[in-house]
Amino acid sequence: MDKLSWYFPPTGGGEEHGFKNPELAHFEKDDPIISLAREVLQNSLDAKKDNSKPVVVDFEVEDLATKTFPDLNGFSDILKSCQSISKDDVDAQKFYKNALKSLNSQHLKILKISDFNTTGLSPSNWGNLVKSSGTSQKDSSTAGGSFGFGKAAPFASSSLRTLFYSSLDQDNNYLVQGKSWLQTHINKSGEKTQRIGLFGLNDGDMDPINDSELIKNKYRFYQREETGVSIYVIGFSDSEDWYEKVAYAVLKNFFPALHQEK
Repeated sequence: MDKLSWYFPPTGGGEEHGFKNPELAHFEKDDPIISLAREVLQNSLDAKKDNSKPVVVDFEVEDLATKTFPDLNGFSDILKSCQSISKDDVDAQKFYKNALKSLNSQHLKILKISDFNTTGLSPSNWGNLVKSSGTSQKDSSTAGGSFGFGKAAPFASSSLRTLFYSSLDQDNNYLVQGKSWLQTHINKSGEKTQRIGLFGLNDGDMDPINDSELIKNKYRFYQREETGVSIYVIGFSDSEDWYEKVAYAVLKNFFPALHQEK
């Protein structure tokens, strides 16, 4: 088994990125929770499995023991490197101070979003959700969405700018992977990195975890029991009325789908 870890690829002399992120700002300028619900629900509708039944999407807030966060020490070191390289950015310093404080607490608040009566993601489609930006692959010509940019929406509700994804498809492929959207920083080899990193198999391609026994034994929190996809917003930046905001987003954007029992 290849080592599992967080990995931010080197820039290789390419473009560097600071803390400010235009794609996240697009969703932050409105209410992040409303944007999150709208984009996630559209993806679930587009992946419907049985047309005779409605798609179901569960939104649930849970507490996760911080010590079980995958590669906790490695991720903490990455945050510290980001904090060091952005010492003149007030907003960045505030973010990284709070992020590190979260990782030193006993529990992390997680928003878990799981869909049902959906197909899940096959290994060949996994990269479209997790390892790409600005791309969209839909099975239907009438499928909606934000031309692939809606995948950024959940990150705006994470105090760590970090998500985990989990899927079980119709061929019993189990997949789990983390993704973090930070900034260019210096890795342990002294190289400048890209701003997006992944948690997965450190095999050169950073593939998702696909060993069902490993997922069951070490990453049970992220395991799917039915076909479909789950998204875990790590360090959920919630408010007391998050549930009402999700309900508002559903009614505003999907009332026809509700009325037609889709």
